[in-house]
Amino acid sequence: IFFRVLALGAMPPTKMAEAVYVAATKQFTGKTTTCCALLSGLQTRFPRVGYMKPVGQVDEVVLDANGQEAHVDKDVRLFREYFKLHHCDYYDMSPVMIRSGYTKRFLDGEVDPQKQLADIQRGFSNLQRVNDFMVVEGTGHCGVGSIIGLDNAWVAKQLGLDMVLICSAGLGSTFDELMLNQLKCEQHDVKIRGVIMNRVRPSLMDKTREYLEKALARWNVPLIGCVPYYTYFPTLADLENLFDSQLLTGHEERSRRFDSIQLVATSLASFLQKVHLPEFQNTLWILHATRTDLLQGVLEHIEEHKAAGGHWGGGLVL
Repeated sequence: IFFRVLALGAMPPTKMAEAVYVAATKQFTGKTTTCCALLSGLQTRFPRVGYMKPVGQVDEVVLDANGQEAHVDKDVRLFREYFKLHHCDYYDMSPVMIRSGYTKRFLDGEVDPQKQLADIQRGFSNLQRVNDFMVVEGTGHCGVGSIIGLDNAWVAKQLGLDMVLICSAGLGSTFDELMLNQLKCEQHDVKIRGVIMNRVRPSLMDKTREYLEKALARWNVPLIGCVPYYTYFPTLADLENLFDSQLLTGHEERSRRFDSIQLVATSLASFLQKVHLPEFQNTLWILHATRTDLLQGVLEHIEEHKAAGGHWGGGLVL
């Protein structure tokens, strides 16, 4: 995906090339994850890359430049902190937040539609001035936000941006979903710059790519890339960040990954049966701190491995 997607960075230096709008064909297609890949790749080609989510739905409280609390979209916080986008202002990155009651207030006439758009345009303009390229992430598919007049296709049109669509792997149903979103883009005269297909099984990669490219050819839209589907689990270092804690042991294995993660809430006998099975030898076990019987069982299992001259490959989170 990095090689194919980075072609975006080679576009002519026109106004349309300054940013790209990313939307999905439906929920849970991996849009935000794909945006992470895009931003990571673009940062190797441009000195400053910015990120914006014009319309947010799930907020988090952060401290703004003045130390005041601000409600921003959770993805905005992720991108700003992970990619160190400290030159981007939170209010510009997350100009409109659809918090509880917002839709009803909009329908009751208590929210000014023009102010919504003005806030988005102001934020985008401010971010354009301090970045060389912008990734603008939409919320869900192209029609999300229609009830408040801020669906993704319309927002992209107001910002003068082309669209990149993220879809799930498949052919027939995938193209059907793309068609619905293509119609929304067509309604607002938004060009689809390309499609990225996510979670493609490696064994089906070549065939899926071949036939989706043929289907997209009728729109003259390229398939930018395909992201293979692999079972992925976080490293121990990732878990340290997640829990804001430090490993008690095994610091030399912070970059290690496990084959599976198992939450244990069974009896000791059931747990011991499972922990001895070969398919669970590289498993991260999550135990409640009060289950001293399970903890003792793990310790005894480790000692058995040592006595036999082996090494237990599992991990433990209390």
